[in-house]
Amino acid sequence: MNVLFESHAPHAPQLRESAIAQVHTATRRLRWLIADVKVCLSTISVSPGRAGERCEIELDAHRLGRVVITSIARDPRVALDSALRRAARVLVRIWRHSLRRRQDASASTAGAQGRPGGRFFLRRAAASVTRALPAN
Repeated sequence: MNVLFESHAPHAPQLRESAIAQVHTATRRLRWLIADVKVCLSTISVSPGRAGERCEIELDAHRLGRVVITSIARDPRVALDSALRRAARVLVRIWRHSLRRRQDASASTAGAQGRPGGRFFLRRAAASVTRALPAN
C-alpha cells in the first residue's frame, strides 16, 4: 500500500510521519483491499477570524474503485482521524455490498443453469434427501 501525503501548511513536516503511521494503523486489516492512499491536508477559513483544517483522504481499492472522504476540524490530527474512521467504515460497507452482489449473481446464474450452488440445485438436493430417508 502506497501512502502519498500532501500539505502546504508550515507544520506539514511534523504531521507527515504521524499521518502515515495513522493511515497504516487505521487500514491494517484492509491492506489487502487498498492499493493507494492519498492524504491532503489544507487550511480553510471556517468562519471570519477562525481557521480550520480540511483533510481529504482518497483510497484506491483494487476492484471497488475510489473512495474519497473529507473531514473538517480545528486540529489537523482530529480531521485526519475522523476521515480515516469514516473511510474504513465506507470501504468495508462497499466491500460487503459487492460481495453480496457477487454471491447473489452467482446463485442466480448457477440456479438458472442447474449447476451446484444455485437455488434450484439446493431445492432438488433437499427433495432427493427426503425421498432417500426410510419411512418409519
